[in-house]
Amino acid sequence: MHANPTEQRLSECGIRPTAQRVQIALLLLAAPQHLSAEQILASLRSAGARVSKATVYNTLNLFAARGLIRQLSVDGSRRGLIPTWMRTTTSTMWPVAPSSTSPFRG
Repeated sequence: MHANPTEQRLSECGIRPTAQRVQIALLLLAAPQHLSAEQILASLRSAGARVSKATVYNTLNLFAARGLIRQLSVDGSRRGLIPTWMRTTTSTMWPVAPSSTSPFRG
C-alpha cells in the first residue's frame, strides 16, 4: 500500500514511484496545465529539488509511454517545436490553451 495517491497512481501505471518521479508527477498532476520540460525543471529546482535535466526528460518520456501524460508539439515563434506535457486520464484530456505563464502565448 502506498502512502499517498500520487505514488498509487504511478504504481497503477506500472511506474516505480521514486522520489524524483513523485515530485514531477505532483507538479504535473496538480492542475489542468501544460508545461515544458524546462518549466518543470525550473519549478523543481526553485523548490529545492536536486534533479537533472536528463531525469526530467526520461521521466516525462516514461510517463507518456505509460499513458499518464501526453506529449504535445507547440510551435513557439522563438524556439521552434517545443515538447509540452499535460496530464491525461482514461476519460479526460485537458484543454491545451496556453496559460498566462506559458512561453507559448502570443
